[in-house]
Amino acid sequence: MKKILVITDAPYAFSGYGNQVDKIMTEMVKRGWDVYAFACNYFPNGKEEKDENGYVVFNGIKTILLEDIWNGPEYLYPSKEKVQKAMEEINPDIVFTLNDFYRVAPYLELGEEFISKWVHWLPIDNDYDDKYTPQFENKLK
Repeated sequence: MKKILVITDAPYAFSGYGNQVDKIMTEMVKRGWDVYAFACNYFPNGKEEKDENGYVVFNGIKTILLEDIWNGPEYLYPSKEKVQKAMEEINPDIVFTLNDFYRVAPYLELGEEFISKWVHWLPIDNDYDDKYTPQFENKLK
């Protein structure tokens, strides 16, 4: 079974990114993909039920809670180290991100193996002059 690792808001987070990942990745599960997603931008309430492998499953999506989120806003999204660990444990065929580039740009430092699997959906919802986004996009495959 092919695997996807998703780095964006949790599919159950109350955000636009959360809604989009729910719709897209729920459909990918229906099509036979094994989907793992970091539960970004989500504060655990302590009532989440984990399966035998430690994932909170939502619409077939295996979500990874960021337990250290309570330590500060810099933990809303996983560190490079957490992403690297997930890459090693899950060995995904595709890594999918949906977020502003500055949230995910540090993952470029994970190297070619990561970049070669990376699909980034970058919403552009403003008209300000941004000199960094094209530089970021040009580094992706």
